[in-house]
Amino acid sequence: MTSTVCGWCGVHSNMTPHGPEVVDNAIAVDYQRVNAAFVCDYCRHLCVGSWMRNVDFERSGSWPEDSRIKWSPPHSERHTFPDVPKPIGAAATEAWLCFSEGALRGALAVARAVIEASAKHEGVTVKGIATKIEKLAELGKIRPHIKEVAHEIREYGNEIAHGDLDAEYTQEDTRLVLVLMNEVLDDLFQSPARLEQARAARQGRKAKDAPLS
Repeated sequence: MTSTVCGWCGVHSNMTPHGPEVVDNAIAVDYQRVNAAFVCDYCRHLCVGSWMRNVDFERSGSWPEDSRIKWSPPHSERHTFPDVPKPIGAAATEAWLCFSEGALRGALAVARAVIEASAKHEGVTVKGIATKIEKLAELGKIRPHIKEVAHEIREYGNEIAHGDLDAEYTQEDTRLVLVLMNEVLDDLFQSPARLEQARAARQGRKAKDAPLS
């Protein structure tokens, strides 16, 4: 028995084996690529798990640690940005899709682009992303600590944009950078949109409750 976040329903669920293993013996003498079908105990969809087995130490029918199994369909951490300008929101969603597929450099590069595009959308056209971030803060469009958040995203993205491809990135660090990207978008777009929605609801309620003249 193994468990994972199901790529169909997004729930962390047990996966029940469904059918025999399919083993590719042609890859190497000491290792086998194993494919096996599983059923998600939550949504009952079929998923396929794949892993490499060391034939000297692992017997057929034994499951590896959950972290060694690659699942299809993969789980994608879904993030949408309904109150963010469409091209910027779409790029931010792409950054999370890159992360879900393990394309960590791609995720970080897109996150940097999201920050710069957001500044341009707000009319900040000074040269350089660092200067754009400073100008956003100077204009009061982002709070001081969000300015530092944006700079941290810039630093990560710059390593890739400038060709420093030897740097190693972990899933945890990359996910944190994308969470920070979400915070910048919240400060610039989503929090103001929520404020306007609340104001409109309050004004509508007041108009409804006003006595007729």
